[in-house]
Amino acid sequence: MNIRYKKEAVGIFIGFILILLIGMSSPSHASAVENSASFSVSPVIPEDQENQNYSYFDLLVHPNEEKVLEVNVSNSSDKEITVFAEINVATTNSNVVVDYSWNLENELEKAKKNNENEALLPIKLEDVAYDNTLKYPIPDFVKGDKEIKIPAQSSKKYKLTIQMPSESFDGVLLGGIRFIQKESEESAADQNVQIKNRIAYVIGLLLRENDKEVKPSMVLNQKKIIAGQINGYNKLLVNLQNETPVMLRDVTIKAEIRKKGSDEVLHSFNQTKLRIAPNSNFNLPIDWENQPFKAGEYTADVTVENKAIDGEPEIVNQKWHWDEAFTIESKQAKAVNEKAVVIEEEPSTWSYSQLWMGLFILVFLGLVIWIVRLKKKLKK
Repeated sequence: MNIRYKKEAVGIFIGFILILLIGMSSPSHASAVENSASFSVSPVIPEDQENQNYSYFDLLVHPNEEKVLEVNVSNSSDKEITVFAEINVATTNSNVVVDYSWNLENELEKAKKNNENEALLPIKLEDVAYDNTLKYPIPDFVKGDKEIKIPAQSSKKYKLTIQMPSESFDGVLLGGIRFIQKESEESAADQNVQIKNRIAYVIGLLLRENDKEVKPSMVLNQKKIIAGQINGYNKLLVNLQNETPVMLRDVTIKAEIRKKGSDEVLHSFNQTKLRIAPNSNFNLPIDWENQPFKAGEYTADVTVENKAIDGEPEIVNQKWHWDEAFTIESKQAKAVNEKAVVIEEEPSTWSYSQLWMGLFILVFLGLVIWIVRLKKKLKK
């Protein structure tokens, strides 16, 4: 794979510092908004990086090599600030886009808090892990301080140490360094601020040891087709996995759910221009349209297609198809339905003909009763 393709392939996603607005709100109405954009970051591109104009790290490395990277972190405010730093692996989220904010330690804490809330579906802690095909997670061999204090109106260099594994690898390892400012004590104590915008910056980190072309491979994990929820709404979750160290940049996914043995499509998914991170898996959410899950046997017909773009090699033009049977158990359906935010009422099973027949019977009985009473009156 030529180096030019590598640069362009990653440039769209991590060729800039990604600004993420993380909205944290309470159920009550907002009365104020806090703006905490008092810092900025910029990578110090090493001299041995081929393209010095990129605002991310794109490094050719070797087994056992050690490198030190630096990021300038600037504080434009009049007070000292603390900035948290995370070294994260690139994952694919449920929107089917590459996500650089996934942090194993943070996700485990979120899962534990989730499991303390009986109104939410529980999360298995053993499922909170790196993808099982990812041989070298970037946070395992890229290290740096978890926070940095920056005096007012000044800058500091944040240092990262890379100690490459002894074994070589093909393809790419992809991750990011994420920075977010620690909330001030005054802001944390201010009960009048109901919505707080905190800005996070992510600098991409791409590591490769050679330019060998890698053929993508996707799998559908049949045992991980489950009735679940996202934000309290019923979704069928179909687990898809990119088991290769190559990014898929122009993905189309189509899915149709049917009752086993039926041609009628109950629910579907159809989206284009999706992106999947190397060595990652995600739960494709198929909307159940606010309907309750029903126990039974179903089939999932799923097609995933990736196309080569921006000079990528033909080898990334791949298409995968699965037609998998799965079962929704009554216990599982009940547990998920009970925690759903919205469940539409079941439509009546009475047909129009049945309703008209019932109405006819009522009118007929009424007429009989009226005739009987009328005869009694005439006899008198």
